Amino acid sequence: MDNGILYMLYFSIAFSIIEHVPLNRAFWWAITTASTVGYGDISTHTLVPHTMIGQFVVLVMIIIGVGMMGMVSSSLTTYFMRKNSVTTQSETQKSLKLILKKLNQLEKRMII
Repeated sequence: MDNGILYMLYFSIAFSIIEHVPLNRAFWWAITTASTVGYGDISTHTLVPHTMIGQFVVLVMIIIGVGMMGMVSSSLTTYFMRKNSVTTQSETQKSLKLILKKLNQLEKRMII
C-alpha cells in the first residue's frame, strides 16, 4: 500500500511539471485517477492533459490505478474470506462427515 502512495506522488509530480498545474491539484488528480472515480463531470476545474507526454502519464496512471484498486479489493476479499472460513471449516467438516455417513449407509443398502 505504501508503494501505491509513492506511485501517486511520483505521477502527481510528473503531471504537475508536464501540465504546469499546482502540485496539490495534481495530487488530487492522481487520487481520482487511481481510484477510477473521475470527478471531471462535477468539477469546474477538470485536469485534462494537453501534451502527448501528459496523456502518456495519464494512461500509465490509469493502468496502475486499476491494478491498485484490484489489489485492494482482492486483499479485502481475502481478509473477509479467511475470517469467515474459521467458522465455516468446522461446519464444512461436519457436513462432509454427514455426507460420508449417508454414502456408507447407501452402500450398505446396495450390497444387501
